[in-house]
Amino acid sequence: MIDYAKLRQFNARLGDAPRFLGLPVVPSVEMMLAAANRSGVYRPGDRLADYIVAWDFEPDDKPPVLPTALEEAHGRQMAFVLCVLADAWAGCMKGFREWTERRGREGATPFVASWLRALPTACPEGGWPETKEAATAAHETHAKSADTRTVPQDGFGWWELDRNATWPGPSLCLGIMALRARQRETTTLLFGSFEELVDHAKLPYVPGYTKDHYFDDEERSAMLVSAMWDAAVQELLESETHTPFPVEDQAHAALLVEELSHGRRYRENWSSFYSDAPFREASVTTAQARFHAAVGPNGIDWEGEDMETGTTIGRKGADLRYPHEAALLRTMVDLLDRHEGTGHTSVPLA
Repeated sequence: MIDYAKLRQFNARLGDAPRFLGLPVVPSVEMMLAAANRSGVYRPGDRLADYIVAWDFEPDDKPPVLPTALEEAHGRQMAFVLCVLADAWAGCMKGFREWTERRGREGATPFVASWLRALPTACPEGGWPETKEAATAAHETHAKSADTRTVPQDGFGWWELDRNATWPGPSLCLGIMALRARQRETTTLLFGSFEELVDHAKLPYVPGYTKDHYFDDEERSAMLVSAMWDAAVQELLESETHTPFPVEDQAHAALLVEELSHGRRYRENWSSFYSDAPFREASVTTAQARFHAAVGPNGIDWEGEDMETGTTIGRKGADLRYPHEAALLRTMVDLLDRHEGTGHTSVPLA
């Protein structure tokens, strides 16, 4: 459980508007609400939530499964938006950790440094232009990323943070954070990414981020991620009330599928893996290992054994939103993947 009050007290010691601070692995509901209601994202007076597609945008598919408490308190569409943004938060965290580790290995190379620059947090005065022809030099200048602090400030007890539940990170969204957030698979719609849940038809022209040529990437949604991050961080710093973001069976099952999909060899004889997903239960055997997982309301109970290395790992109520829990399961998946699968069983979630 994340102690948001203690985290807020820690950040208060860093001074006004800290550029690098302690952050929760799992955001609070209030943080995501502040992000959803952030205005001035692409146009003056707009609202971030309006750029997320409708929860039933795919009428032929199963509707998203949302946490009951969120749906009852905020309605289905806003609950859907909050879940999408919470997944984006997780993607931002993953991106920052990934590239700071790479910076530690490679140093501050130009390539690494280019992804560790902050994105704009709001639209320019008057908003982004609707077309390329309307773009000005002022728009291009506003769209450029900027240097920001990406390492902890000396003289503070960063070791006091619970590294399983919190992490040190920047107050502004960096390029790599926005990229991994856009690629993040949502836990409400299996195999759908954040990028697919943005209503691109509503987005204006953003110099350097809008796809101009066939070989360009469409990156306008990075502005949405950056605004989300800024609003959520400000809420963390200023608000005294924080409720941990809820998670139910659907999200646990989606995260289990994500981790199990990292192995390939043990799934070579499980051609229906993706069509069987998400799972209420899943069991796998290889010539040297076994694995079983069951999804429940309090998390995932799983156990694995690798006879070749004499390794046995098990967890009760694992919440894979937390990196240390996901890393432990990934260790077991890596052991499984040393051999081809010899059998599997699964029970569908619904």
